[in-house]
Amino acid sequence: KAVVVTAAGGPAFMSLEDVTVPVPDPLQVRIRQTAIAVNDSDLEYRWGVSAGANFPATPGVEGVGEIIDVGEQVNGLFPGDRVAYMSRTDGAYAQIRCIDAGACIPLPDSLSDLEASVLLKGATAALLLSRVFRADSQATILVQAVTDGVGHLLCQWAKSLDLTVIGTVSTADEARFSRDRGCDYPLVVNDGSALAADVMRITNGRGVDYWVHRNGAYGLDEAVACLSRCGHLAVLGIRDEQKAIPLDLNRLKQRSATVSAPLCLDYFDDRTYLQRIAHQLFAKIQHRTIIPAIETFPL
Repeated sequence: KAVVVTAAGGPAFMSLEDVTVPVPDPLQVRIRQTAIAVNDSDLEYRWGVSAGANFPATPGVEGVGEIIDVGEQVNGLFPGDRVAYMSRTDGAYAQIRCIDAGACIPLPDSLSDLEASVLLKGATAALLLSRVFRADSQATILVQAVTDGVGHLLCQWAKSLDLTVIGTVSTADEARFSRDRGCDYPLVVNDGSALAADVMRITNGRGVDYWVHRNGAYGLDEAVACLSRCGHLAVLGIRDEQKAIPLDLNRLKQRSATVSAPLCLDYFDDRTYLQRIAHQLFAKIQHRTIIPAIETFPL
């Protein structure tokens, strides 16, 4: 069985269908999947925002499972191995699939399949802190949507590095959830102006060193205004190629601030780097430094 999307749009265009999965190519493995991640990139694909989205197709770029068989040129992976993977190749929403062996990361026995399914989100958190921000301990980071898939993992990872975490939430329940996961200042916000005032109050007018922005053009000016001197703002989220995001360079120069728009898979093409941060993520989960919050659905 596999989920097939017949046209760009919402879940109404998704159906579960019988498919035939061929034997793996020489450099592939065939996997019986036990956990499949849902990511923002899947939504881009379904909505037709992603370049090259052709329907009918099966979305999904990340999963966990057990190797059934391997291609004749695959080394180091064997039937029965448990692996997690992320890939630029869609097709994860399926019971069984073939995937490039180079995309697979073997899993430690003490890590559950569900825990391993946060690989892309957890690796994104590590990427932000180690490559995009190069975060220093004692710095302050603001994470918009701090309770979502990336946000709650990023919050916990930042606390493990002794950063002060400010997070935006929509409700009091989300505020309690984020506080339980290390967020020092969960802020229930409805507009950028209130957020800016709270940030400056918390930081005594200094601003934040790092800001993870999730709202596209909305609130971007307020976010830049809340950066400290030499602060850095990273813009994440679903791309909308129809809308330009204006940016006033003069406002950046006032604080020697910088802005980036990292696309995570561009960094993760470096498989050595991905392997390293994946092992860091899995170790933090095993040691309960990071506790993923995972909601599950049947395929």
